[in-house]
Amino acid sequence: MTDPQPVLQSVQAWLDVRKADPLYFVGYSGGLDSTVLLHALATLAGPQRLHALHINHQLHAQANSWQRHCEQTAQAMGCAIDCISVAIAPGGEGLESAARQARYKAFDARMPAQTSLWLAHHLDDQLETLMLRLLRGSGLTGLAAMSANRAQAHYQLIRPLLDLSREQLHQYAQAHRLSWIEDDSNENDAYDRNFLRNLVMPLLESRWPGYRQTLARSRQHLAYAAERERTLWREAVSMRCNADGSLRLSGLAHWQAEDIDSLLYAWLQQWGLRAPSSQRLEHIRSEVIAARSDAKPQVQLDGGSVRRFQQALYWVPAPPAIGQPPEIVLEQWQSWPGIGALQLLQSTEGSGRVRSVLPNLNWRLRAGGEHFWAESRSKGRDLKRWLAESRVPPWQRERLPLLFSGDDLIAVSDLAVDRRFAAAEGEPGFKIAFRTEVSD
Repeated sequence: MTDPQPVLQSVQAWLDVRKADPLYFVGYSGGLDSTVLLHALATLAGPQRLHALHINHQLHAQANSWQRHCEQTAQAMGCAIDCISVAIAPGGEGLESAARQARYKAFDARMPAQTSLWLAHHLDDQLETLMLRLLRGSGLTGLAAMSANRAQAHYQLIRPLLDLSREQLHQYAQAHRLSWIEDDSNENDAYDRNFLRNLVMPLLESRWPGYRQTLARSRQHLAYAAERERTLWREAVSMRCNADGSLRLSGLAHWQAEDIDSLLYAWLQQWGLRAPSSQRLEHIRSEVIAARSDAKPQVQLDGGSVRRFQQALYWVPAPPAIGQPPEIVLEQWQSWPGIGALQLLQSTEGSGRVRSVLPNLNWRLRAGGEHFWAESRSKGRDLKRWLAESRVPPWQRERLPLLFSGDDLIAVSDLAVDRRFAAAEGEPGFKIAFRTEVSD
């Protein structure tokens, strides 16, 4: 019988890395792999430090009984467990991809910041992923397959079993007399991964018994090359990024499509986004970067969109709902839901201040038709035109807080004050401070 100790050794090595975590969250499907991981963590870290997360995809007739099994097993081990049901909406990339996306969305919504989620992927999973990505024509980053430790949204993904085979996990489960769910859909060879697992990999093993170790070495070489490439593209992004995080597009017209995709991939990663598909990257190139200069193109991604304004790309998170504007209270930060935080500071020096004697101060958003005469301009003009000339991106214009005195527009956020209502040097006035709630 295979020694079950490698499982405990691999898990302990990662516990040493994450020893400061107060809780360890575990993706727990109830299958062999996640049952082994949950048991090993309970053995080494103690069940009181574990929190299992079971995602009920509601795709199988036994889904609810599997959920009950997971609840009972976690309870027997002394672990906390949350069961989360998700609705799967298959898209163009198939049911497997849709289920995976729904699963990670559920994890993202549930995981606290600065914590770790432990997943039970093992060596066979890793090699199946490598083969699938080879067959799909993936680049270096894709061929590096899964990493043992990577950032996911606001937390870390830990995969401590990637160097161990499925057989080693099975031997561990037998040694500890564990029970687990057998999903009969794993026998359905219509799914690509099952086809590889059930038909292709056994055939490879019959000819090359050591193929796991050989492919694992190749994957490590690819991972090393991919990391070097990522470092180079991160440096390229840093040289092209503006202070607001937008990506300058100048000079890209002569780049190869593959190089533009690598640049976009590295830039989107800096925003904490999951890797977009090759199709999405191609849409950004053809529909956003290559669009007319006067167009307002955008491509939707999870949680927001990629947009272009002038010669730069912007990542724009999906905006929250807008609440009621706050009442004016001096010297205090006031929250405007969906807009940001505002403050009026009393001051007698400098430009960009509104007179303190103005009556009936109130916050509003654009309604259209506003007129504005900025201090720096020789004449007034429509606010719409002034915002365009001031290079304010279109999606930001509708969420800029405007300060009014009665029905007179006197200031546009913290950007400018109407000269007709500006305080002279030495005259008491108010300076506007504004912090947006949405990264834009």
